[in-house]
Amino acid sequence: MRVAIIGLGFRLGYLGHVFREMDPDFEIVGYYDPAPAGMATLTEHGIPAGIPHESPEALVKAGGFDLLMIGSPNHFHLHHIRLGLEAGVKVFSEKPLVSSLEDTYALAALLARYGHENLSVGLVLRYAPLYRDLLAARDAGTLGNIVSVEAAEHIYPYHGAFFMRDWRRYEKWSGSFMLEKCCHDLDLYNGLIQARPERVASFGAGRPLSRRMTRALMGLTTWICSTKSPRAGTGRTRSSIPMAISSTIRWPSWNTPMAWG
Repeated sequence: MRVAIIGLGFRLGYLGHVFREMDPDFEIVGYYDPAPAGMATLTEHGIPAGIPHESPEALVKAGGFDLLMIGSPNHFHLHHIRLGLEAGVKVFSEKPLVSSLEDTYALAALLARYGHENLSVGLVLRYAPLYRDLLAARDAGTLGNIVSVEAAEHIYPYHGAFFMRDWRRYEKWSGSFMLEKCCHDLDLYNGLIQARPERVASFGAGRPLSRRMTRALMGLTTWICSTKSPRAGTGRTRSSIPMAISSTIRWPSWNTPMAWG
């Protein structure tokens, strides 16, 4: 398979490595990216990135590929998808496909014209073994009649934190954190229920991000917790839990409610 890449970031650098493992004939014929962060991953695994081009248009015009892979920032997706579809090639785009309601309708019009079968999206959790097993249990009737779904995603802090350290933290480019990060979750819920929601509501608060909370956390080093030892009766043990932030903070007594403001 021969591919061209628009937006050679960390994600598509990783996918290039994965694709090569799956298909020894996988080849990148060219790319466009003014700052290809994923180049190091390709180089590490001995995968040539092909010919660099001065613009997405120049890359698509050069041709010679079977699939156009798009890993550019979200607000560019519609333009880059359009370039591929108008050139008559199949397109793979990272999620989310677009970043605004206006772009959603514009993309729907493109797919009505060129065919949805010519566009694939990187909602890869659809194929995770855990999710496939869940769908199999649903289809077998094991789950019964689903009337409610409660779901939570438990991830390490760094996984969400890196979104706030690159272009994704700007809503004008990513479309919002909910769209960028949670489109996986929403896709899985829709697939499980096999229906689209009639109404959507979101609830949250910004209190953890208040200035008072930020100052407190930036000053925290170690929380010393004294408890009765379950084995030593009246004996006491001390355990320290090092935190990833620095300096000191006064903690109230163990039984005192904490108000962060």
